[in-house]
Amino acid sequence: MTIGAAINNALSGLAASQTGIRTASNNIANLNTPGFVRNETAFEARNFGGVDVAAIERQANQFLQAASLLAAGTAQGGRVEADLLNRAQALFGDPTSGASLFGAIDRAFASLGAISFDPNSAATRTQAIGDLNALFTEIETAAAGVQALRAEANSNLVASADRANALLSEIATLNGAIASAQASGGAADLLNAQSQAIDELAGLIDIRVIPRGQGGVEIRTNNGVLLASDQPFRLEVDTPGAVSPDSTFGPVTLVSPFTGGRTDITADIQGGEIRGFIDARDGALVDVADGLGALAAGAIGALNEAANGASAVPAPAILQGANTGLLASDSLNFNGASAIGLVNAQGQLVRRLDIDFAAGTVSDGTTTLAIGGTIGSLTAALDSLLGADGDANFAQGSLSLSAAGGGLVLQDDPANPAQRAGLGFAATFGLNDLIETNAPTRFETGLVATDALGLTAAGTIEARLRDASGAVIAERSIAVPATDSVGDFVAALNDPATGFGGLFSFSFDAATGRINAAPVAGREGARLDILNDTTLRGDTGFSLTTVFGLGGGASAQRAFNANVRPDIAANSNRLPGAQADVVGVAIGGLSIASGDTRGALALQAAAETARSFDGSGLLGAQTASLTDFASRLAGAVGSVANSAESAAGRAETFASTALERRTNAEGVNLDEELVLLTQFQQSFAASARVLQTADELFDVLLSI
Repeated sequence: MTIGAAINNALSGLAASQTGIRTASNNIANLNTPGFVRNETAFEARNFGGVDVAAIERQANQFLQAASLLAAGTAQGGRVEADLLNRAQALFGDPTSGASLFGAIDRAFASLGAISFDPNSAATRTQAIGDLNALFTEIETAAAGVQALRAEANSNLVASADRANALLSEIATLNGAIASAQASGGAADLLNAQSQAIDELAGLIDIRVIPRGQGGVEIRTNNGVLLASDQPFRLEVDTPGAVSPDSTFGPVTLVSPFTGGRTDITADIQGGEIRGFIDARDGALVDVADGLGALAAGAIGALNEAANGASAVPAPAILQGANTGLLASDSLNFNGASAIGLVNAQGQLVRRLDIDFAAGTVSDGTTTLAIGGTIGSLTAALDSLLGADGDANFAQGSLSLSAAGGGLVLQDDPANPAQRAGLGFAATFGLNDLIETNAPTRFETGLVATDALGLTAAGTIEARLRDASGAVIAERSIAVPATDSVGDFVAALNDPATGFGGLFSFSFDAATGRINAAPVAGREGARLDILNDTTLRGDTGFSLTTVFGLGGGASAQRAFNANVRPDIAANSNRLPGAQADVVGVAIGGLSIASGDTRGALALQAAAETARSFDGSGLLGAQTASLTDFASRLAGAVGSVANSAESAAGRAETFASTALERRTNAEGVNLDEELVLLTQFQQSFAASARVLQTADELFDVLLSI
């Protein structure tokens, strides 16, 4: 070997050793950098002696990376959903604490029972009214808390999508830089930067990383939707503002950088924070809200049904019914019998009107009138028979009765009680309701299929159907003519071309007048959103979807705006703590008496009386007492929260294990790097020694 060749060999060794030292030092410096993949220096021998650096290679493991990214997305998605559900569970309070929803139920009904011990105590009645209002405030507070969690989930979803967009843009930009750098063999740092961006992105949305031949990567969802390559696609999420049970959320759309076209990819997102926020916002939290709506409706129904079988003492002169959403032209559709009594200040029966729905008559014992087949014709018959003693009127969905002197009491025939869709005469019209709401909380309308919809004009219902993932299945704008009947309306909803036929099923229950809606087989978990409804049922002020309880928010909305009727809250003497005897009582007989506690006891017993509750995503439709349903609802929420927590814990354990294995393969081992550093230092020293020896040889040759 010539001295020149020795010098060249030594210089190449020095350069190669320096590169090795630099690579090992960089690895050590990034020992604790998340997502950093260690680099190794690859060498190759020169043809005529010496060594060159062939490349600096990242020790990435594609398969371990894929497993780790998938596990990370699953874990982060599960964690955000579990945290939101844990907070939803906390809204119910500790079941063993009086300062909880359960404590409020117990206090309210115990206070009603206390009236029976001292029926003439204004303080006791006032306490009961306060505790009832506190109960519905507690329910509304929990319901509002659930909506706040949905709003938070949506806000975080928007933030996660924005961060994902920034990362996709960064990855696409690095793709171009990596392609250029790889041509000159210096892409390791760029690849590490891209790897860190990919790791963060995987926590936001499930991704699959596909290496590109020209350098860099292609990012797709796990089921193949392209998110980034040379150019990044952009995720867009609705921001509806204030969130309520009626709020509707659009899909997550992907905007193409080439055409600007938008694609619904909600169903394609299967993991990551974005999936977790969607599932919580549109799934589990909606189920909790529906459950609270069913609880509120059950409490309202239990109290009002008991109150309509009771009376205040003295009896009220005016019974103003609730807005039922019904029209005077609607079918009467009652069976059984009921009685209206006019009483004097002493509670003695002055006059009695017996309504026999089977016979179709109303009689005061002297005069008998036909009541006809509609609510309006019954109202007219009552008004005519009352004559100078009172009035009957039906307007804006509400029946009202008044007495010219004394008071009014009502009683369904104990042997043959009046019934319409499961409610008695007074309860159907809410003539003596205790709890007031601003919309129907019971969707058993009592209508028949041939009843006219009674629209003030033709209207349109805009609705959207989403599958269990939140992806839009179909959107429809359903025109509803003013001349349609209830049966026509159900048929329009089921129309396969202009309605949701084949996707969602609407059926009319002739026994109750309720429109039931459910996904068809294969579409389990689908939800119906009402985007807009311009229909108006007569003078009620209610749309068709409000009257029939259609759409995702109808059930949950019932948890809001319920309170003790203002006139009762203002005057506790109007609380119906007694019970009137009307049927079979002779004129002049005692119909209602001070000190009677049967009404208060019936109100207290309403908490333990079995009744029907609507189903929700947490609990199926069932018959239970109010207290039992509240316990089951809390148990269901707790079970869902615990399941989500357990699933999140398992996913986090798996993600930790996957990351550990990936780190073992890709991460920096300090001991190994120190060994390499020592080897490269020794190699550098050896090359330096060769160079020094060559220098000495030159000196010797020059001295000869």
